[in-house]
Amino acid sequence: MDLELGPLLLSEKVIIAEIEDKALLGYDILKGRHGEPADILLSSNQILLDRLEISIFQVGK
Repeated sequence: MDLELGPLLLSEKVIIAEIEDKALLGYDILKGRHGEPADILLSSNQILLDRLEISIFQVGK
């Protein structure tokens, strides 16, 4: 499946699950394409992944 995470485009195998959230990213995605783990910055609502900034939002906040 092709995934678009902000400016980042990935083609990955995914598991479709019946959950309430729109998406749940596992470690296989968050480790990055080059094995460099993502930095999740909840204080600024961003994920830094593969040297790209991805805006996120917190549900229920």
